[in-house]
Amino acid sequence: RSHESVDHDYPPVWDEYMAAILKGRDEAIANLEENEIKVGFIALISRNYGPVSAMWTARFAANWRNDLVGFDLAASEESFPVEVFLPAIKEVHKAKLPLTVHTGEGLPSDFIRRSIEVYNPVCRLGYSTSLIAD
Repeated sequence: RSHESVDHDYPPVWDEYMAAILKGRDEAIANLEENEIKVGFIALISRNYGPVSAMWTARFAANWRNDLVGFDLAASEESFPVEVFLPAIKEVHKAKLPLTVHTGEGLPSDFIRRSIEVYNPVCRLGYSTSLIAD
């Protein structure tokens, strides 16, 4: 696995946590009578933790790309301009992780439009409740 030789740009203990999560998933699936369940994991940036945490999370996700099915940008949009998270999102795109952006919840639809423009490609929008007013 590629994650074993990574030069850590995020807390190394995160790798231990992810390995334990994957082990638990594998054990749970192995104990099923039929393997009819699929489990996919999504890494998530919380805007509330700021751009440094976002970059750590993006690098972690890139390192564990083969074990993730997507990536999510979530939490309050009001605290930071959209562009602040672009470096982390570029890492996500480089890793070819499908991106979900939670945007436009209780804010004007311009926030949605701006997120799509800046973070393109965006595979899925979360919330986006202000679209109804557009």
